[in-house]
Amino acid sequence: MNAVVNNINLCLYQIRSRKADNRVIKKLGQSLRELKEMKSEEEFSKAYDSLWANDFFRNNYLVGNLFPQKINDFGRNIELEFSNDIFLELRWQLQLFEKNKDQLSIFLERKKSVDEFIINGDYKEALCLIYEIDNSLGLSLCTL
Repeated sequence: MNAVVNNINLCLYQIRSRKADNRVIKKLGQSLRELKEMKSEEEFSKAYDSLWANDFFRNNYLVGNLFPQKINDFGRNIELEFSNDIFLELRWQLQLFEKNKDQLSIFLERKKSVDEFIINGDYKEALCLIYEIDNSLGLSLCTL
């Protein structure tokens, strides 16, 4: 495992055990930037995959609340700051899309059906499907 992943895991351990201070939070931010800015595609993919396996990290730092369960959770876990390098930003987002492709596909399918119900005036059906989306995936801005 590489040093960036080790640093992130150490910071996460300290955060989860409530032993984190501002120094740990700063180190986590620095390590996340280093992860995002890795030049080697292979190294980046391995590191991302390794961190993806950690539920706490994935839900709090990688996904950024793609489909939160409660409205209060919107924006709670904001993703990393921008790197000013469009390639790195696209690579990061593509990894996120790849890892969440099943959820995103289900959401887009159901969202299309909601739109069709609304266009056809079937508002009750649209509302039932919105509730189903919220219950199975979580909330989205489209279903609010």
